[in-house]
This record gives sequence, C-alpha cells and structure tokens, in this order.
Amino acid sequence: MRNFAFVLALLCITSSVNALPEPEVGYGETTFDTHEATEALSLMSDALLSFNQMTNFASEELKNQVDHTGWEVQNIAFNNWSHYVHGTLLQQQLKIATLERQQATSPQDIERTQTNLEAAKSAYQDFINSAVIAD
Repeated sequence: MRNFAFVLALLCITSSVNALPEPEVGYGETTFDTHEATEALSLMSDALLSFNQMTNFASEELKNQVDHTGWEVQNIAFNNWSHYVHGTLLQQQLKIATLERQQATSPQDIERTQTNLEAAKSAYQDFINSAVIAD
C-alpha cells in the first residue's frame, strides 16, 4: 500500500511539473535554468566584489550613508550569500535529475537521465567539497 501511495504521489507531482504554465510575458530566447542562473550569480558576485573594492576608497562619512559597507558584510556575508544561492541551485538540479531518472522508461531516456543525474551529483559534490561558509 505504501508503494502504491508513493507511486500515486510521484505521478501527481510529475504531472503538475509537466503542466507548468508558460509565462505570460515574452522573454524572447531567455530561458530560466541552472546554467544561466549560475552565470548570473557569478556576475552578481563580481559586482559585490567591485562594491567591496569601491568601499575601500570611500570616506567614512559616505560609508555611514550606505548599507552593507561593514567589514563582516563585505568579507563574510557577501561570500556566504552567493554560496547559499549556488548550493541551492545545484541541489535543486540534483533533485530534478533524480526525479527525471526515476521517471525514465525507455532505454534512451534511462541512459540520458542517468548521465544527467551523474553530472548533477558530481557538480553538487564538487561544490560541497569546495564551498566555505563562514560564520
């Protein structure tokens, strides 16, 4: 009975995932996926680094008028925030790859989804092994 309930729940989840509505606003060729989000995150991290460097040249008076200029925010929080987002993106991609592999039925789909799952596991594990979250 538990297996039946699990399969039924999985089917409900996958049917709702497959039925995601298209956005009402046209975005042209833009897609919202992990790869693009990771690239955008890298650009945001670079922008935060630029903000940090610019803050080093700012007067104390100016720093007091602008948020996020403290040492802890710029040297710990900025790094942690980008790691939280990056790790979450990779973890979600791993969950999606796992569900896709579980749904695969044809030999071609099984092979494709297994390859995707292995790549997602590897990317997530590499991140976990290298990311440093500071307190």
